[in-house]
Amino acid sequence: MEGVQGDSAVVPGIYEARELGGDIEEESQSDNGGDEDREAAYKNLTFHGVPNSAVQDGPDEGEEDVERCRSPSGKRKSFIQDQQFDIWRKEFKQAFRKVAVLSKLKAARNVKQQHRESLALQHAPIDEKDRYTQKLASDLLDSLAAGCPAALFASTHFLRDEHGQRRAPLLLAMLGVRVEPLAPGYMSREEDEGNRNEVPKTEDNNANDDDSSSIFEGVFKKGEDGPKGLYKLHLEYGIGENRLKWCVIKSYKDLSNLHSRLKLVSFQENTMNKLYIDHNRYHRFYLPHFPRIDDHETSMFVKQPTTRLDVAISSSSSSHSSTSSLNFSMDRIKVKHLQDLIDEPEDLTQPMYLRIERYLRLLNIALCLRPQANRLFQFYELSPIGNLLSYEEHHQSKQGYLIIRSTAKSQGWRVSHFKFNDFKEMIERHTTKWFLVRHSYILYVSDLYSTTPLDVFIMDSKFKIKFSGSRDGDENLTELDWNAKNSKIGTKLLITLQNGERKLQVICKSESSLKQWVSSISHAAHNTIWTKRHRFDSFAPIRRNAFCKFLVDGRDYFWALSEALRMAEDVIYIHDWWLSPELYMRRPVNGNQEFRIDRILKERAEKGVKIFIVVYRNVANTVGTDSLWTKHSMLSLHPNIHLIRSPNQWLQNTYFWAHHEKMTVIDNTIAFMGGIDLCYGRYDTPEHVLKDDHDLLKDQIFPGKDYSNARVCDFYDLDKPFESMYDRRKVPRMPWHDVHMMTVGEAARDMARHFVQRWNYLLRQKRPSRPTPLLTPPSDFTEEQLRTSPFFQMLKPKSTCEVQVIRSAGAWSLGLKETEKSIQNAYLKLIEASEHFIYIENQFFISTSHWDGVVIENNIGDAIVDRIIRANSEGKTWKAFILIPLMPGFDSPIDQPEASSVRVIMQCQYQSISRGETSIFSRLKKLNIDPLQYIQFFSLRKWAAIGPQDKLVTEQLYVHAKVLIADDRSCIIGSANINERSQLGNRDSEVAMIIRDTDLVKSKMEDKDYYAGRFAFELRKRLMREHLGCNVDLVEIVERKFGHLEELAKMNYKTLNTLSGPSKKSDMMNSAMVEVAYREVFDVEYSDSWKAKFSGNSDIKQHGILSFTTDDSGKQDDKPADGPLDSMDPNSYQKTKLPDRKASIEKEIPSRSIKNYHSFNYRAGEENVGIRDNKPVSSDPRLTNNEKHKEDVEGLGLDGWKKVTKKFKETVTEQLREWAFTALGSDLTIRKREQRRSFLPDKNDIEEYLCDESTSYGQRWDMLKRISYLQHLSFKNKSANKQNSNSKTDREPRFGNESKSDHEAHVEILEDQELDDDCIDVLLVQMAPNFEAREDASQKLFNLRFIDPYSFDDPICPSFYEDLWFSIALRNTLLFRLVFHCQPDNAVQSWRDYKEYCRMSEEFSDNQDALIDLEKRPQNASHRASSTSAVPGKGDLPLNKEAAVTVEKGTKIAEVPQEGLHRGAGKGDSPRPGEAQSKRSKATALRMRLSGSLLFGFNQRIFDKYTARRILERVHGHLVVFPTEWLAKETESKNWFYNVDRIPPIDIYD
Repeated sequence: MEGVQGDSAVVPGIYEARELGGDIEEESQSDNGGDEDREAAYKNLTFHGVPNSAVQDGPDEGEEDVERCRSPSGKRKSFIQDQQFDIWRKEFKQAFRKVAVLSKLKAARNVKQQHRESLALQHAPIDEKDRYTQKLASDLLDSLAAGCPAALFASTHFLRDEHGQRRAPLLLAMLGVRVEPLAPGYMSREEDEGNRNEVPKTEDNNANDDDSSSIFEGVFKKGEDGPKGLYKLHLEYGIGENRLKWCVIKSYKDLSNLHSRLKLVSFQENTMNKLYIDHNRYHRFYLPHFPRIDDHETSMFVKQPTTRLDVAISSSSSSHSSTSSLNFSMDRIKVKHLQDLIDEPEDLTQPMYLRIERYLRLLNIALCLRPQANRLFQFYELSPIGNLLSYEEHHQSKQGYLIIRSTAKSQGWRVSHFKFNDFKEMIERHTTKWFLVRHSYILYVSDLYSTTPLDVFIMDSKFKIKFSGSRDGDENLTELDWNAKNSKIGTKLLITLQNGERKLQVICKSESSLKQWVSSISHAAHNTIWTKRHRFDSFAPIRRNAFCKFLVDGRDYFWALSEALRMAEDVIYIHDWWLSPELYMRRPVNGNQEFRIDRILKERAEKGVKIFIVVYRNVANTVGTDSLWTKHSMLSLHPNIHLIRSPNQWLQNTYFWAHHEKMTVIDNTIAFMGGIDLCYGRYDTPEHVLKDDHDLLKDQIFPGKDYSNARVCDFYDLDKPFESMYDRRKVPRMPWHDVHMMTVGEAARDMARHFVQRWNYLLRQKRPSRPTPLLTPPSDFTEEQLRTSPFFQMLKPKSTCEVQVIRSAGAWSLGLKETEKSIQNAYLKLIEASEHFIYIENQFFISTSHWDGVVIENNIGDAIVDRIIRANSEGKTWKAFILIPLMPGFDSPIDQPEASSVRVIMQCQYQSISRGETSIFSRLKKLNIDPLQYIQFFSLRKWAAIGPQDKLVTEQLYVHAKVLIADDRSCIIGSANINERSQLGNRDSEVAMIIRDTDLVKSKMEDKDYYAGRFAFELRKRLMREHLGCNVDLVEIVERKFGHLEELAKMNYKTLNTLSGPSKKSDMMNSAMVEVAYREVFDVEYSDSWKAKFSGNSDIKQHGILSFTTDDSGKQDDKPADGPLDSMDPNSYQKTKLPDRKASIEKEIPSRSIKNYHSFNYRAGEENVGIRDNKPVSSDPRLTNNEKHKEDVEGLGLDGWKKVTKKFKETVTEQLREWAFTALGSDLTIRKREQRRSFLPDKNDIEEYLCDESTSYGQRWDMLKRISYLQHLSFKNKSANKQNSNSKTDREPRFGNESKSDHEAHVEILEDQELDDDCIDVLLVQMAPNFEAREDASQKLFNLRFIDPYSFDDPICPSFYEDLWFSIALRNTLLFRLVFHCQPDNAVQSWRDYKEYCRMSEEFSDNQDALIDLEKRPQNASHRASSTSAVPGKGDLPLNKEAAVTVEKGTKIAEVPQEGLHRGAGKGDSPRPGEAQSKRSKATALRMRLSGSLLFGFNQRIFDKYTARRILERVHGHLVVFPTEWLAKETESKNWFYNVDRIPPIDIYD
């Protein structure tokens, strides 16, 4: 390639390098558009940058290579051109200064390079189809070594063509051209000769040139090869798997016009620069000879030299000055992929299309570094922006100039026309733009050279195209016959594009151009899935074989997201209602400082990852979020981070609605979506603790503002993120329950497209003050990528889900002309199609109802009512589980004027659920249907002991999840609440995903076999387990462990099974699984049955385990997978051994039998000599040899005394519960209290169960898995009890875990008011409902200390729904009412009841404070001698007998003057009589208050702190019954709303 001459430091077409000065670097680093990209400047648009997914980055100098995630195809993409763009920008100045030196060494380097290549070709066979690509690569390396690309990119900043436009930074020498005639009957060279060496066909092309070119063939009439013919130009640019391949159709007239224009430009250039040419300051402009039909006749009179290019140029340019600095010879051209063309002379006898091909190749060399190359790029439809987008897959079609006709407003841009500059901008918008048709969108930039998109027009299901002369019925424009007689095109040459958001009108320059543009756009629209209509009227299609994983609560989501963010290589999209920059993704802070989200994003941005963030723009202080702090905190991290707040309430006239999505997309491949924002207050664990009283920030689980309680106070002072908002020792946090999900693959691309569409809309509306790029939607994955990618192949076994992205979007949020409410459509369809149950968790439940002029329009309530009516008419079982918060998450008590939002939201909920004629309950009762038989509402609540004195507090567990599960087959996870704001589509913007897993697992439904989808099935069980108090982390640990054991058993089933004789392989595997599970649970090396079978076999080593599962490194993989569970204490993996109660009973109860004394008279067995009469022994023949009678006596007769065999329960769950009841029902008084806390079954019972022939191997495996869970749970509970108790042995048996010393500290104060465990059991039995037929069922239920985590398969069978789920919810509700008198509660019907409950709740709190104060006094008195330095006023100093003050009855020590109280302290340590009397009187008053509460029944009883704690220890999980009748009388009497509640529009809340 001829770029720079060997004997000169001059770049053709520009000044000498030494005259350019040192300002080149600044110019090269400026925006590609520069000053001339005026529209991008006033729109504040900037260049997006080269996608990192298309660049193969190497390690920086001095730094280690950081391992990054792979591209979606599983391997790094090699994009040579884009890689060089990055290198050329960074090293421009050095490369440009070295042009002269490197160019002198070019010839020698080329010779050596050619020699090395020839040797390599001799020894290594090369496929012919690879030679062309290798030559292209070699030419590119040579040009890089000569510094030509650096010079080229430098020159683009000051090279101008005849129109004053910049020269596009493209390498013409890297462009391959092949020409074919578009004639009937013509056979292509591939079809005629096979693959040619020049342009081989490869499988890694990102666009099929035949497919992209065939769309134009119907535009023209096919002619013969000649001046009137049409030619298909096959073009290829670059090398590597992302090289561009496309084709254009041109007529001979088009080619002739191109040559004529270039001749005119050449004449003008050579004439105007004659002086510079003579002084070696400018190079003459040469053109190759254009092939004509009469060249053969002319050649008869002219001699044809064959070695120089100037012989092949036109005659008008052949004469030049003898002092010209350039003699452009063919001998000096070194371009390997065109060497065959250079070596051959022009053959005038060849067909015209071959001569044209030769002409175009020579023209590429002649215009290689000249600004006039822009005409050639336009002719070829090649541009830098198209080259940058070459990494996209699928359709890449026409490029060219068009004129914008439509107004900015119709295009969706917010513009003004009040200033003079606005008028100039309007004119600029209607100038010629460079358009590109892509796979599913249309893009345009300001000019050929620009890489800054000015607009991106997305194709959707509402996409339409019209043109001048088209009819309304012409919808399928891909089948238009342009050559038909009735095909007429208007003179306006106008094309109108329309999608669901806006309209775009463009003007073509000719009728032929219009046909090609219409055909290209129509072909792209026809071949993309985005223009089709989709299920639920969603914008996104159904995606199959997707990988999905649910993430429950903030801990799991934040951990997974932190891992994914650190793997990002290309782009990160974040859309959140609120984002807190100082949020820690992993807890505690100590050891996880690097996982703060702003630090993660900053590190990724420094690596070149582009990050785009959208957050909700709060209106002043109406919401506690400080989006302004978020915006500037994130933007200050790195220029690669862009953030937009939305909506702009004043500009968009949108004051009530919000962007409510919570989604993150990474590299267009991994997406997270659900209900969890990346902000304070959202992190939580499955335990949902209420306290975090660590003083040091690094030890806190909820640092700073993350310790929040929205019911107490909203967020404030967010610029001080590590200052707590409350006193952590007094105010509990409000725990947060939420659900998120992750998906990988095509659905992630759909999420990215949704984000891109929203981002671009916000740019058009807000016009940010900072330069911000428009985004292009990612192309869909190809089947080849999904099939060959190692990343997708790794996930393929688990990629079994069918998913679809759905959303709520309208005019204000996305600019849509038709509101999309596909989320509501999906909700309605799943409820309607459900056959057995629905399970809903949501922040609100506001649906179909109307009252006092208020109309709730979303139809979810209607769908539930219709489904219940159908179930009732069919006589089938159908259930609706609905979990919502007890109260909305807003501060202020409900009886205060400031609590308008709380009252309005709860009124809307009650009117939808149970109050008013249009509520669900009322509509069902009108049809004589009991609603509670079909639908129940539940909530979550927690309790804890907080502060140094363990004061008991309670708080609701806030339900923020947005989940719907139907029949364990399908589910919806997203950000949409069940209310008007989220469901209607034209209010809050939402996004969700519907998932249906095709991987079916065997389960139960109504006690019948049922096949459930794994994803929905496991999600429901995970949620229910957590709500009922199962330790979900231990369940996961057991599942991992038993999964490993199952794999181990299957690998060694021949040496682990205990079966005798030949057996089936499946039976041997099942037996081996039970064997390894037995060893794990019983903590033995082998079982007795295995020992009996293999004890004599010396070949069996290591107890039958000959093979282990290993990882890639060959090490045994026993450690759980990386995740939040890895941060747990290793001790939590330990377990408790099974009890052997039979052996322990024998040890505890000594034998009282006395050895019998045999006297002489009783020695009947000895022969009495002299007394015995010598006569035969009598017998009864009826008994002689009567075996039947012997069996009867031994208990084997008809009465079946010893024939009774132990009958095990049919299900493993029932058997495990029966063993637990047996453990609780021991008659040994000495062990009663200890067994109350024990739930492990007896070792002998399990042995007997495993040996019973009636139990299958599956039941045995399930039983051992559950026993393993109980062992881990027992160990964890015992560890927690040891930490809470002062001594392991000093324990009061009647008072739980309380030590004797602790009990004696308050026994004198409370006396008989404190209830022990036995009294509490009796009390609770009187309160508990009788759910089963047996009278002792309630007592057993209250005493049961565990929930079987594997009993959740069948959610609607009575044994689960009634005996477990509902009964625990009701029991927990009663226990919380009994202790805290907390609200809301169904027992509170009026404001009078409300105040009474508030009084009792405050009294319970005051009693705790009083008891704490009384307990402190003895401790203070015992330390008087050593407390002289205590702080005054705390009551810690000793009372002096000679004190000059008198302490009256009821006076606190802190209120007494310290000077007189402690005068002469230290002389004695005995308390004064007045102090003891004061203490006794206060204790008496406390007991009277506790006793007086008994007069009003259990609901009005106020317990002491210790009794209350023992009651609360009987709470299982967090589930409670939602109070549907709270303050119902006030609602009926219209005494609910305050006047201030009616001022704001109710639409804000519903």
